[in-house]
Amino acid sequence: MKINQLSLQVLYRAINHAAKNGRLDIVEYLHLNRTEGCSTLAMDKAAMNGHFNVVQWLHWNRKEGGTTNALDFASTLEIVEFLDKNRQEGATKTAMDNAALMGRLDIIKYLDKNRTEGCSAQAIDNSIRNNHPDITKWLVENRSERFQAYSMDYAIKPFQETNEMIYYIHENSKIKCTPNATKAIEMGRLDLVEFFYQHYRAAAMWTYGLTPLSDAAFNGHLDIVQFLFKTGNYGHHILNAIERASNNGHLNVIKFLYLNRTNEMNLSKSLSNAINYNQHNNNYLDVVKYIIETDPKGYWPKQDPPQFKRSNTQAYDVFSLLLEYKMIDSTKINSDYIRLMYSRGLFELVDLCNSLSKINTKIENESNITIPWI
Repeated sequence: MKINQLSLQVLYRAINHAAKNGRLDIVEYLHLNRTEGCSTLAMDKAAMNGHFNVVQWLHWNRKEGGTTNALDFASTLEIVEFLDKNRQEGATKTAMDNAALMGRLDIIKYLDKNRTEGCSAQAIDNSIRNNHPDITKWLVENRSERFQAYSMDYAIKPFQETNEMIYYIHENSKIKCTPNATKAIEMGRLDLVEFFYQHYRAAAMWTYGLTPLSDAAFNGHLDIVQFLFKTGNYGHHILNAIERASNNGHLNVIKFLYLNRTNEMNLSKSLSNAINYNQHNNNYLDVVKYIIETDPKGYWPKQDPPQFKRSNTQAYDVFSLLLEYKMIDSTKINSDYIRLMYSRGLFELVDLCNSLSKINTKIENESNITIPWI
Protein backbone atom coordinates (compact mmCIF):
# COMPACT_ATOMS: atom_id res chain seq x y z
CA MET A 1 0.00 0.00 0.00
CA LYS A 2 2.75 2.41 0.98
CA ILE A 3 4.66 1.59 -2.20
CA ASN A 4 1.58 2.33 -4.33
CA GLN A 5 1.01 5.64 -2.54
CA LEU A 6 4.63 6.58 -3.05
CA SER A 7 4.40 5.68 -6.73
CA LEU A 8 1.34 7.91 -7.12
CA GLN A 9 3.13 10.79 -5.42
CA VAL A 10 6.14 10.39 -7.69
CA LEU A 11 3.98 10.28 -10.81
CA TYR A 12 1.92 13.23 -9.61
CA ARG A 13 5.10 15.24 -9.30
CA ALA A 14 6.51 14.01 -12.60
CA ILE A 15 4.92 16.72 -14.76
CA ASN A 16 5.91 19.33 -12.18
CA HIS A 17 9.54 18.32 -12.40
CA ALA A 18 9.50 18.00 -16.18
CA ALA A 19 7.98 21.48 -16.47
CA LYS A 20 10.52 22.89 -14.04
CA ASN A 21 13.34 21.54 -16.21
CA GLY A 22 11.82 22.63 -19.52
CA ARG A 23 11.14 19.09 -20.75
CA LEU A 24 8.02 19.72 -22.80
CA ASP A 25 8.39 16.32 -24.48
CA ILE A 26 8.02 14.59 -21.11
CA VAL A 27 5.19 16.89 -20.07
CA GLU A 28 3.27 16.01 -23.26
CA TYR A 29 3.96 12.29 -22.89
CA LEU A 30 2.75 12.15 -19.29
CA HIS A 31 -0.28 14.24 -20.20
CA LEU A 32 -1.27 11.75 -22.90
CA ASN A 33 -0.36 8.51 -21.15
CA ARG A 34 -0.96 9.08 -17.42
CA THR A 35 -3.85 10.37 -15.33
CA GLU A 36 -2.04 11.69 -12.25
CA GLY A 37 -1.83 15.21 -13.63
CA CYS A 38 0.18 17.98 -12.01
CA SER A 39 -0.20 20.95 -9.69
CA THR A 40 0.14 24.72 -9.98
CA LEU A 41 3.84 24.21 -9.32
CA ALA A 42 4.27 23.10 -12.92
CA MET A 43 3.46 26.52 -14.36
CA ASP A 44 5.09 28.41 -11.48
CA LYS A 45 8.41 26.60 -11.87
CA ALA A 46 8.37 26.72 -15.66
CA ALA A 47 7.90 30.49 -15.50
CA MET A 48 10.60 30.87 -12.88
CA ASN A 49 13.11 28.96 -14.99
CA GLY A 50 12.29 30.73 -18.24
CA HIS A 51 10.62 27.87 -20.11
CA PHE A 52 8.16 29.89 -22.19
CA ASN A 53 7.09 26.99 -24.40
CA VAL A 54 6.14 24.96 -21.33
CA VAL A 55 4.19 27.85 -19.80
CA GLN A 56 2.24 28.28 -23.04
CA TRP A 57 1.52 24.57 -23.36
CA LEU A 58 0.29 24.27 -19.76
CA HIS A 59 -1.96 27.29 -20.25
CA TRP A 60 -3.59 25.93 -23.40
CA ASN A 61 -3.72 22.23 -22.50
CA ARG A 62 -4.23 21.87 -18.76
CA LYS A 63 -6.54 23.37 -16.15
CA GLU A 64 -4.33 23.60 -13.04
CA GLY A 65 -2.97 27.03 -13.93
CA GLY A 66 -0.49 28.68 -11.60
CA THR A 67 -0.31 31.07 -8.67
CA THR A 68 0.94 34.63 -8.26
CA ASN A 69 4.39 33.04 -7.99
CA ALA A 70 4.38 32.47 -11.75
CA LEU A 71 4.37 36.19 -12.55
CA ASP A 72 6.26 37.19 -9.40
CA PHE A 73 9.25 35.04 -10.31
CA ALA A 74 9.01 34.91 -14.12
CA SER A 75 12.53 35.23 -15.46
CA THR A 76 11.87 36.58 -18.97
CA LEU A 77 9.84 39.46 -20.37
CA GLU A 78 7.95 37.28 -22.84
CA ILE A 79 6.68 35.08 -20.00
CA VAL A 80 5.67 38.15 -17.99
CA GLU A 81 3.74 39.54 -20.97
CA PHE A 82 2.06 36.20 -21.69
CA LEU A 83 0.96 35.64 -18.10
CA ASP A 84 -0.24 39.22 -17.75
CA LYS A 85 -2.37 39.02 -20.90
CA ASN A 86 -3.63 35.43 -20.61
CA ARG A 87 -3.84 34.48 -16.94
CA GLN A 88 -5.93 35.75 -14.03
CA GLU A 89 -3.75 34.84 -11.03
CA GLY A 90 -2.14 38.26 -11.03
CA ALA A 91 1.00 39.26 -9.17
CA THR A 92 2.26 40.97 -6.03
CA LYS A 93 4.91 43.58 -5.28
CA THR A 94 7.38 40.69 -5.31
CA ALA A 95 7.30 40.67 -9.12
CA MET A 96 9.05 44.02 -9.46
CA ASP A 97 11.21 43.40 -6.38
CA ASN A 98 12.47 40.16 -7.89
CA ALA A 99 13.04 41.72 -11.31
CA ALA A 100 15.26 44.29 -9.60
CA LEU A 101 17.23 41.48 -7.99
CA MET A 102 17.72 39.80 -11.38
CA GLY A 103 18.72 43.03 -13.09
CA ARG A 104 15.75 42.93 -15.47
CA LEU A 105 14.95 46.58 -16.15
CA ASP A 106 12.79 45.54 -19.11
CA ILE A 107 10.50 43.56 -16.81
CA ILE A 108 10.39 46.40 -14.28
CA LYS A 109 9.33 48.90 -16.92
CA TYR A 110 6.64 46.56 -18.26
CA LEU A 111 5.20 45.88 -14.81
CA ASP A 112 5.26 49.56 -13.91
CA LYS A 113 3.36 50.46 -17.08
CA ASN A 114 0.90 47.57 -17.28
CA ARG A 115 0.17 46.51 -13.71
CA THR A 116 -0.84 48.23 -10.48
CA GLU A 117 0.93 46.22 -7.76
CA GLY A 118 4.03 48.39 -7.86
CA CYS A 119 6.99 47.39 -5.73
CA SER A 120 8.37 47.81 -2.24
CA ALA A 121 11.47 49.67 -1.11
CA GLN A 122 13.10 46.24 -1.19
CA ALA A 123 13.33 46.59 -4.97
CA ILE A 124 15.89 49.36 -4.57
CA ASP A 125 17.90 47.35 -2.06
CA ASN A 126 17.73 44.29 -4.32
CA SER A 127 19.21 46.26 -7.20
CA ILE A 128 21.96 47.54 -4.92
CA ARG A 129 22.76 44.07 -3.56
CA ASN A 130 23.38 42.70 -7.05
CA ASN A 131 25.04 45.85 -8.35
CA HIS A 132 22.49 47.01 -10.93
CA PRO A 133 22.99 50.80 -10.82
CA ASP A 134 20.80 51.39 -13.88
CA ILE A 135 17.84 49.86 -12.04
CA THR A 136 18.60 51.71 -8.82
CA LYS A 137 18.57 55.02 -10.67
CA TRP A 138 15.43 54.19 -12.64
CA LEU A 139 13.49 53.24 -9.50
CA VAL A 140 14.57 56.35 -7.63
CA GLU A 141 13.77 58.62 -10.56
CA ASN A 142 10.48 56.99 -11.62
CA ARG A 143 8.89 55.65 -8.46
CA SER A 144 8.08 56.89 -4.97
CA GLU A 145 10.04 54.23 -3.06
CA ARG A 146 13.27 55.45 -1.49
CA PHE A 147 16.48 54.17 0.03
CA GLN A 148 16.23 52.38 3.37
CA ALA A 149 18.46 52.47 6.43
CA TYR A 150 20.71 49.66 5.21
CA SER A 151 20.90 50.64 1.54
CA MET A 152 24.42 52.05 1.86
CA ASP A 153 25.59 48.85 3.56
CA TYR A 154 24.38 46.73 0.63
CA ALA A 155 26.48 48.80 -1.76
CA ILE A 156 29.73 47.81 -0.05
CA LYS A 157 31.38 45.02 -2.06
CA PRO A 158 34.80 43.33 -1.70
CA PHE A 159 35.81 44.21 -5.26
CA GLN A 160 34.18 46.69 -7.59
CA GLU A 161 35.51 48.75 -10.47
CA THR A 162 33.81 51.95 -9.33
CA ASN A 163 31.99 53.31 -6.30
CA GLU A 164 29.21 54.67 -8.49
CA MET A 165 26.45 53.15 -6.37
CA ILE A 166 27.78 54.49 -3.09
CA TYR A 167 28.27 57.97 -4.51
CA TYR A 168 24.75 57.91 -5.97
CA ILE A 169 23.20 56.93 -2.64
CA HIS A 170 25.23 59.61 -0.89
CA GLU A 171 24.05 62.30 -3.31
CA ASN A 172 20.39 61.23 -3.44
CA SER A 173 19.49 60.33 0.13
CA LYS A 174 19.91 61.41 3.71
CA ILE A 175 20.65 57.96 5.10
CA LYS A 176 23.83 57.33 7.05
CA CYS A 177 26.15 54.39 7.50
CA THR A 178 25.02 51.79 10.01
CA PRO A 179 27.43 49.72 12.14
CA ASN A 180 27.33 47.13 9.34
CA ALA A 181 29.37 49.51 7.19
CA THR A 182 32.41 48.27 9.11
CA LYS A 183 32.48 45.45 6.56
CA ALA A 184 34.30 47.95 4.32
CA ILE A 185 37.11 47.69 6.87
CA GLU A 186 36.89 43.89 6.99
CA MET A 187 37.08 43.76 3.19
CA GLY A 188 40.12 46.01 3.06
CA ARG A 189 38.37 48.79 1.14
CA LEU A 190 40.58 51.74 2.10
CA ASP A 191 38.92 53.94 -0.53
CA LEU A 192 35.53 53.45 1.12
CA VAL A 193 36.91 53.84 4.62
CA GLU A 194 38.35 57.21 3.63
CA PHE A 195 35.07 58.23 1.96
CA PHE A 196 32.95 57.23 4.95
CA TYR A 197 35.29 58.96 7.36
CA GLN A 198 35.09 62.15 5.32
CA HIS A 199 31.30 62.21 4.89
CA TYR A 200 29.89 60.16 7.79
CA ARG A 201 32.24 60.82 10.66
CA ALA A 202 29.38 60.82 13.18
CA ALA A 203 28.11 57.41 12.03
CA ALA A 204 27.91 54.50 14.44
CA MET A 205 30.43 52.48 12.44
CA TRP A 206 33.27 54.47 14.04
CA THR A 207 32.34 53.55 17.60
CA TYR A 208 30.58 50.20 17.17
CA GLY A 209 31.89 46.97 18.69
CA LEU A 210 35.65 46.55 18.98
CA THR A 211 36.35 49.75 17.00
CA PRO A 212 37.48 50.04 13.38
CA LEU A 213 41.16 49.89 14.34
CA SER A 214 40.71 46.47 15.91
CA ASP A 215 38.71 45.22 12.93
CA ALA A 216 41.38 46.38 10.49
CA ALA A 217 44.13 44.81 12.60
CA PHE A 218 42.26 41.50 12.92
CA ASN A 219 41.92 41.29 9.13
CA GLY A 220 45.50 42.36 8.45
CA HIS A 221 44.76 45.55 6.51
CA LEU A 222 47.84 47.60 7.36
CA ASP A 223 46.90 50.48 5.03
CA ILE A 224 43.60 50.96 6.87
CA VAL A 225 45.33 50.63 10.25
CA GLN A 226 47.74 53.38 9.22
CA PHE A 227 44.92 55.61 7.97
CA LEU A 228 42.89 55.22 11.15
CA PHE A 229 45.97 55.78 13.25
CA LYS A 230 46.52 59.12 11.53
CA THR A 231 43.05 60.30 12.54
CA GLY A 232 44.29 60.38 16.11
CA ASN A 233 41.15 58.82 17.60
CA TYR A 234 42.35 55.32 18.35
CA GLY A 235 45.49 55.57 20.46
CA HIS A 236 43.83 53.97 23.48
CA HIS A 237 42.75 50.98 21.37
CA ILE A 238 46.25 49.95 20.30
CA LEU A 239 46.60 47.08 22.77
CA ASN A 240 43.28 45.55 21.75
CA ALA A 241 44.25 45.91 18.09
CA ILE A 242 47.59 44.14 18.67
CA GLU A 243 45.80 41.34 20.50
CA ARG A 244 43.41 40.84 17.58
CA ALA A 245 46.17 41.04 14.97
CA SER A 246 48.01 38.33 16.92
CA ASN A 247 45.04 35.99 16.46
CA ASN A 248 45.69 35.84 12.73
CA GLY A 249 49.44 36.40 12.70
CA HIS A 250 49.50 39.78 10.98
CA LEU A 251 53.09 40.57 11.91
CA ASN A 252 53.34 43.76 9.85
CA VAL A 253 50.32 45.17 11.68
CA ILE A 254 51.65 44.09 15.07
CA LYS A 255 54.99 45.77 14.40
CA PHE A 256 53.42 49.03 13.22
CA LEU A 257 51.10 49.29 16.20
CA TYR A 258 53.75 48.37 18.74
CA LEU A 259 56.31 50.80 17.33
CA ASN A 260 53.71 53.58 17.39
CA ARG A 261 52.34 52.90 20.87
CA THR A 262 52.01 55.85 23.22
CA ASN A 263 52.67 53.95 26.44
CA GLU A 264 54.05 50.67 27.71
CA MET A 265 51.72 47.71 27.46
CA ASN A 266 51.42 44.12 28.60
CA LEU A 267 51.38 41.80 25.59
CA SER A 268 50.65 38.61 27.54
CA LYS A 269 47.26 38.16 25.89
CA SER A 270 48.74 38.94 22.48
CA LEU A 271 51.35 36.24 23.00
CA SER A 272 48.72 33.76 24.12
CA ASN A 273 46.61 34.56 21.04
CA ALA A 274 49.63 34.18 18.75
CA ILE A 275 50.55 30.81 20.25
CA ASN A 276 47.06 29.32 20.33
CA TYR A 277 45.24 30.81 17.34
CA ASN A 278 47.91 31.51 14.73
CA GLN A 279 49.18 27.97 14.20
CA HIS A 280 47.96 27.76 10.60
CA ASN A 281 50.20 30.58 9.33
CA ASN A 282 53.70 30.20 7.93
CA ASN A 283 54.92 33.05 10.11
CA TYR A 284 53.82 31.31 13.32
CA LEU A 285 57.30 31.24 14.84
CA ASP A 286 58.13 34.78 13.68
CA VAL A 287 55.05 36.28 15.33
CA VAL A 288 55.63 34.50 18.63
CA LYS A 289 59.30 35.45 18.60
CA TYR A 290 58.61 39.12 17.85
CA ILE A 291 56.12 39.47 20.69
CA ILE A 292 58.45 37.75 23.15
CA GLU A 293 61.33 39.97 22.13
CA THR A 294 59.34 43.12 22.86
CA ASP A 295 60.25 42.24 26.45
CA PRO A 296 63.68 40.59 26.14
CA LYS A 297 64.17 40.56 29.91
CA GLY A 298 61.63 37.80 30.04
CA TYR A 299 58.96 39.13 32.35
CA TRP A 300 56.42 36.70 30.98
CA PRO A 301 54.03 34.57 33.05
CA LYS A 302 54.52 30.83 32.85
CA GLN A 303 51.85 29.04 30.91
CA ASP A 304 50.67 25.54 30.17
CA PRO A 305 52.40 23.73 27.29
CA PRO A 306 50.70 24.85 24.04
CA GLN A 307 47.99 22.63 22.56
CA PHE A 308 49.63 22.40 19.15
CA LYS A 309 47.46 21.28 16.26
CA ARG A 310 48.11 18.23 14.14
CA SER A 311 51.04 18.51 11.74
CA ASN A 312 52.12 21.92 13.00
CA THR A 313 55.58 22.00 11.42
CA GLN A 314 56.71 24.86 13.65
CA ALA A 315 55.56 23.37 16.95
CA TYR A 316 59.02 22.15 17.96
CA ASP A 317 60.64 25.54 17.28
CA VAL A 318 57.96 27.50 19.13
CA PHE A 319 58.10 25.10 22.07
CA SER A 320 61.89 25.44 22.18
CA LEU A 321 61.60 29.24 22.08
CA LEU A 322 59.18 29.23 25.00
CA LEU A 323 61.56 26.98 26.92
CA GLU A 324 64.44 29.34 26.22
CA TYR A 325 62.54 32.17 27.88
CA LYS A 326 61.40 29.91 30.74
CA MET A 327 57.76 30.46 29.87
CA ILE A 328 56.43 26.90 30.10
CA ASP A 329 55.23 25.37 33.35
CA SER A 330 57.34 22.21 33.31
CA THR A 331 55.04 20.47 35.81
CA LYS A 332 52.40 20.36 33.07
CA ILE A 333 54.66 18.42 30.68
CA ASN A 334 53.15 15.13 31.77
CA SER A 335 52.24 11.85 30.13
CA ASP A 336 48.79 13.13 29.09
CA TYR A 337 50.31 16.05 27.22
CA ILE A 338 52.95 13.86 25.58
CA ARG A 339 50.33 11.34 24.47
CA LEU A 340 48.22 14.13 22.99
CA MET A 341 51.15 15.50 21.02
CA TYR A 342 51.96 11.98 19.84
CA SER A 343 48.38 11.52 18.64
CA ARG A 344 48.79 14.66 16.58
CA GLY A 345 51.91 13.41 14.86
CA LEU A 346 54.36 15.81 16.53
CA PHE A 347 56.99 13.15 17.16
CA GLU A 348 60.00 15.48 17.38
CA LEU A 349 58.21 17.45 20.08
CA VAL A 350 57.34 14.21 21.88
CA ASP A 351 61.04 13.27 22.02
CA LEU A 352 61.87 16.69 23.45
CA CYS A 353 59.12 16.47 26.06
CA ASN A 354 60.21 12.97 27.05
CA SER A 355 63.74 14.17 27.61
CA LEU A 356 62.54 17.15 29.63
CA SER A 357 60.01 15.36 31.79
CA LYS A 358 62.11 12.21 32.22
CA ILE A 359 58.85 10.32 31.95
CA ASN A 360 60.18 8.34 29.02
CA THR A 361 56.73 7.01 28.23
CA LYS A 362 58.01 5.25 25.11
CA ILE A 363 54.56 5.42 23.63
CA GLU A 364 55.59 3.81 20.39
CA ASN A 365 56.61 0.64 22.25
CA GLU A 366 53.58 0.30 24.48
CA SER A 367 51.11 -2.08 22.87
CA ASN A 368 48.47 -1.53 25.56
CA ILE A 369 48.01 2.20 24.83
CA THR A 370 45.16 3.42 22.63
CA ILE A 371 46.17 6.58 20.83
CA PRO A 372 43.31 9.10 20.66
CA TRP A 373 43.66 10.20 17.04
CA ILE A 374 41.89 13.53 17.05
